Amino acid sequence: MCHTKVLFPVKSKPGNIFNLNRDVEEYVSKCKICQKYQRENQKEILINSEIPGKPWQKVACDFFCLKGKEHPLMIDYLSKANGQIERAGQTVKNSLTKAVEEGKDLYVELLDYRIPPAKGMPSPAELLMGRKLRTFLPSHPGQLKPTFDVERAREALRKRQIIQNKYANKHATVLPVLHQNAKVWFKHKMKEPWKKGTIIQVGPQPRSYIIKGEDGGVFRRNRFHI
Repeated sequence: MCHTKVLFPVKSKPGNIFNLNRDVEEYVSKCKICQKYQRENQKEILINSEIPGKPWQKVACDFFCLKGKEHPLMIDYLSKANGQIERAGQTVKNSLTKAVEEGKDLYVELLDYRIPPAKGMPSPAELLMGRKLRTFLPSHPGQLKPTFDVERAREALRKRQIIQNKYANKHATVLPVLHQNAKVWFKHKMKEPWKKGTIIQVGPQPRSYIIKGEDGGVFRRNRFHI
């Protein structure tokens, strides 16, 4: 019986009875070699982040090397790529690097990055501060007063999430929930085969599991990587 297709040896012979296809599929699915080198799971349904109700409710930061100073960074080999965020981080890093060489104030450089308005929405700075920010360009004092409707901006974000869900969930699925003490196969690194382990804790975050590998190592993995 080969490892290429689960039911190929059975389906190639007509006239099977007594649920032979199901029995063979169940038997072959328990093959350790097949489990070790099986394909990745189908992507899961998108979980939308909560839309903040007030400024500074959620704050995130990223560390990188600037001007010869290296900041400690923990590499997550299994993180899901976010092209838009990665591109934004790359833009900020390049802008700060150029500002350092030019001798420009870093905060002014960040201000220039934050004030352009988003598509159909106020700028990130305006959403955060509740008003337009003063720059080196002349502006009328009335423009610096809070003017935009917060609920309208939140509704625009909700509509954007609906559109994102429509495309992100097109080929997504809901993977079965796993329980504590379950024996599983999990990804240690994306390009390597699956490894055996035991779930020792579920959560507390959604789809999050703590796994103990056969070598005694403890790993935190998303359901997608199990």
